[in-house]
Amino acid sequence: MQLHNITTSGQIKALAACIETAEKQGFIMDDDIDAGFNKNSGFVYVGGEDWDLGMYVAVNIFTSDAPMFLLSCPYSGEEFFGTNPESCILQYKAYAKDAIADGDMDEDELMIPLD
Repeated sequence: MQLHNITTSGQIKALAACIETAEKQGFIMDDDIDAGFNKNSGFVYVGGEDWDLGMYVAVNIFTSDAPMFLLSCPYSGEEFFGTNPESCILQYKAYAKDAIADGDMDEDELMIPLD
């Protein structure tokens, strides 16, 4: 696991909660996992490219103690938060459907099929 900017006890506690949530979901913790604190957003996160769709688990230490799942669109940077991976995927699909209809995204840019 690669750690970035984890320096306080609050960040360590949030990271532990993220790891526990990720493991309960069946995500594997190995050397390729990225974990850290994003100073701009306030999120402590853990995730990896090998996880489904590059999913992350995050806790905003300024607003919430509850870990949530995070999916980020690689083309727009739009982020989708949910209490489970499925809710993030549903949000992404709704966003992508609208973006395609508006001409802001092409179907070949989809991370997941819409059907």
